[in-house]
Amino acid sequence: MSTNRYHRLRSLKDSQKGVGALLFVLILMMLMTIMALTVFRTSVMEQKMTGNDIRAKEAQQAAEAGLEYGIAWAGKNVISWVGQSMICPGAAGCPVLAPISGSSSDEAYSISSLVYARSSADSDYIKVTSSSVASVETSISAMVSVYIKPGGLLTSQGAVPPPLVLDGCLTGTTGTPDIYPKWNDLNGNGIEDPGELEEAIITSQPDMVGGNVCLDNAGTGSNIHLNLHDGVLTNDVAFPDNDGDGNGTIWEYYFDVSPAQYQAAASTTLSSRGGAYYVTSEANWGGGTYGSAASPVIIVFENGCPKPTGGTTVYGIIFFKELNACVSDGMNGWGNINIYGSIGANGGVHKMNANLKIHGVGNGSALTSITEIPIDASKLPGTWTDF
Repeated sequence: MSTNRYHRLRSLKDSQKGVGALLFVLILMMLMTIMALTVFRTSVMEQKMTGNDIRAKEAQQAAEAGLEYGIAWAGKNVISWVGQSMICPGAAGCPVLAPISGSSSDEAYSISSLVYARSSADSDYIKVTSSSVASVETSISAMVSVYIKPGGLLTSQGAVPPPLVLDGCLTGTTGTPDIYPKWNDLNGNGIEDPGELEEAIITSQPDMVGGNVCLDNAGTGSNIHLNLHDGVLTNDVAFPDNDGDGNGTIWEYYFDVSPAQYQAAASTTLSSRGGAYYVTSEANWGGGTYGSAASPVIIVFENGCPKPTGGTTVYGIIFFKELNACVSDGMNGWGNINIYGSIGANGGVHKMNANLKIHGVGNGSALTSITEIPIDASKLPGTWTDF
């Protein structure tokens, strides 16, 4: 083989080697590019998944914050029931649902709904459900719920008491005061049918005390000065012993808290607005309208038996705490007074006089119960749920 031919063959082989190397490099670069793109895509996906996970946790935390707010609100405010649920926002009387900001993802969240629901119209237990949603990534949301039992000032008896409740006797009644009994409209026809009228007066005392009729001038006979409008008189009522000290009291009949707890939750300045009041003054109080059918008052007089002056209408409960205060200082002077609810007296009442009218709960006066005034709310263990 000649020298020239040898060099040509060698040059051809070297060229083939260069093409092979170039092809290998191109393939390697392509694989590296694919790997880089795959790693980048995976990284982006992981970042997105991490971001969504963070937002989901933040949405969960926002929903839990809304739930705690909803529980706290229910422990201090009366829920305006429409049927068996109150859906917020939208329903009347709802709390304000504020946005929640300051998250690590720079996302803002809002409580999209807060729902209060009960299994029946008279259930003591309420299911509170809080839902949250992200402001930007609206697909990120969360929902949590728990059952609570609001604690209030009144017992179940206190929410629907008879017009007059005594831990003593009724004496010296004059004129013709009226007591309209509790009315349970069983058939819903709006008419006081036989068997639907309930108590007008109850007392813890027996029918005869010291040889005298305890509920004098209120029974049957010729010397009647009190019109009960076919209501029932009930003696020997055993008041509940809620605190377990072995002594049931009229306070425990009305109230689910101690006098000190009630005083701490109540206002000491009497007002016409609905709510709880604890009055220490024995001075007479001004006329006017106190509370309403939708927002009644609970007025506790610590001392004496203060009299309202002028025409007065009260929606709710008046309670005299001092023993026999309305005996030593009789209820004469209570003319032109309308009570829609109940009067409770620790002891007896003397000289209840004309033009006092006490309308029992549920008698068509639009006050079917004394609206409970909540002071706290307890979670029911084991009922917390996240969705």
